Amino acid sequence: TLESACESDQHDIVLIPGGIAEMLCQQSDTTKVERLYIRKRRGFVRLAISQNRDLVPVFAFGENRTFTQLTWLRDLREYVSRRFRISLQLFHGRWCTLIPYRTPITVVVGRPVSVERVRRSLLESDGGRTVRVHVNRKQKITYSYGTSAPLDEDRLADAVHRAYVEELTRVFESNKSLHPGYEHTELV
Repeated sequence: TLESACESDQHDIVLIPGGIAEMLCQQSDTTKVERLYIRKRRGFVRLAISQNRDLVPVFAFGENRTFTQLTWLRDLREYVSRRFRISLQLFHGRWCTLIPYRTPITVVVGRPVSVERVRRSLLESDGGRTVRVHVNRKQKITYSYGTSAPLDEDRLADAVHRAYVEELTRVFESNKSLHPGYEHTELV
């Protein structure tokens, strides 16, 4: 399972948090917008928090230009994809085959977002000095720092997620000029 892979120091996990929604979004060479479905995704952040793992933002410029997505029966494919949790893609590459178009792909890696650093920063902003960990029956963990109110999982998840999105945006904006055709592209 994903949790057991995270528990091992021998493995690093690669997740694509955009999921099926991101896979199904139609983008073409002429699009000046890169759509990421990440603003409401928190599961990967909660997994990182539970395993105390850093999150490393990665963006691949050009990967969505290797194939052309077809829009035939898009609503039906989207429904079936969500219902059965599989992605039904209709696409083609060069000469209407599965051979991808020749397009450069530039992969950029951001600075790791440390769950522990975000946790400490939240706790310090609350003004305490000592950390206490509380685990209730539902395995919900809260952290309290000194005399301040407990730091709950949702607040920590929001802060880690915000830091991740900020770093991903920074990586995109500072590197988009390296890939032809992305100079005026906006990340949404």
